[in-house]
Amino acid sequence: MEKIIEETTKRLFESLQQKIKKIEQTVSSVETLINDDIISSSSSFSDSDEDIEIVNNNNHRTKETK
Repeated sequence: MEKIIEETTKRLFESLQQKIKKIEQTVSSVETLINDDIISSSSSFSDSDEDIEIVNNNNHRTKETK
């Protein structure tokens, strides 16, 4: 019984380690994408002459009367 528990525990830890490794790879990929996006957007932002307009649609609701 003890041997079965040890083998099961070993398999579970190996599986957990693989999942952790995949998560770390995903996080690393996302960080790389974010950093690349920041670098490209900061370089394009400095060259941009476009204005940015923020519109709040919540204040422009119309009321219907019956």
